[in-house]
Amino acid sequence: MSTTASKPVQVIQWATGRAGVPALRAIIERPDTDLVGLYVSSPDKDGKDAGELCGLAPIGIAATRDARALLEGPGDVVSYSATDVGRLDQVIDDLCAVLESGKDLVTITPTQLFHIPTADQAIVERLRQACARGNSSLHFTGIFPGLLCDSLIFSLTNLSHQIESVTMAEMLEISSYDPAMLKALGFGEHPDADAQGFSPDFLNFYWESILHYLAEAFGITFDEIRHFRETATTDKAFVTTSGLDVPAGSIAALHWGLEGLIDGNRRLCVEHYERLDPEIASHWPQPPQRGGYRFTIVGQPSVNVDIAFEGQDPLTDAMVTTSNRAVNVLAAVHAAPAGIIESFSDLPFSPGRMA
Repeated sequence: MSTTASKPVQVIQWATGRAGVPALRAIIERPDTDLVGLYVSSPDKDGKDAGELCGLAPIGIAATRDARALLEGPGDVVSYSATDVGRLDQVIDDLCAVLESGKDLVTITPTQLFHIPTADQAIVERLRQACARGNSSLHFTGIFPGLLCDSLIFSLTNLSHQIESVTMAEMLEISSYDPAMLKALGFGEHPDADAQGFSPDFLNFYWESILHYLAEAFGITFDEIRHFRETATTDKAFVTTSGLDVPAGSIAALHWGLEGLIDGNRRLCVEHYERLDPEIASHWPQPPQRGGYRFTIVGQPSVNVDIAFEGQDPLTDAMVTTSNRAVNVLAAVHAAPAGIIESFSDLPFSPGRMA
């Protein structure tokens, strides 16, 4: 929804989970965003002050579970941070309701929206119609997919010529991840049960959009997209910091990914090295410092770049960066014409803010 106003944009934060809390805090602390509402799904958080929910002093705005009342009230743009794990239909319903209310929207889920042409077109059409009815704008963003593969990778590949392959790897210790997501990935399962029950559709749903986005940008067409996955087990039972029981002999580290092939050769690859304990699978490539991301570009010249997190929990840092990317574009999305903003390059440059 286009605007020429220079005053702070009025923002509603939607959800206060691992990604929602840092988004909420950033919205409150920025001078160009004005928090006017907060949606929560938990009865325990209903009525709590938004500032207190993110570790700040009270600001006089109470969280609510009444989504309809929230969308009928003030607000220019919504920052949507709710998970889509096991609830994709509800997420799409939420996004459509926001857009139809006339409020612009920046969302970090679902990840398939990173590349609109290969997303579920029934979902895309619903969202387009919602934008039209509300004269509102929609943009998906994040870090992976998101910043690492919609802007940073292009800056890095700009250093090379005759590029043969590009690999992007997430390398994190993720014991603080939600137990439901860990189970969905296969952690804590016996390798035999995992081999029979795991579906590559899970990988495709969350990360295939990255390969399609990059292939389009680099002007190449894959002959095949192939998934790969290997596991490592733990010798001793333990409980993750998030509360998942991991029996001895069960999966405690995963290396998986998707690769785009041309003439049988890997051209683009998105992969993950995820551990529940940093000492497990020590024979795999080690992450930069406590964890982060690694870019490997094979070309003239070949380039390797690491991005390292320095906090106590690299997964928390990854969630914070995801949230910051969304918050940093709120004003730009609100100023954009109505419709789906398919690419980060369609928005003006939106850097982080100095303290």
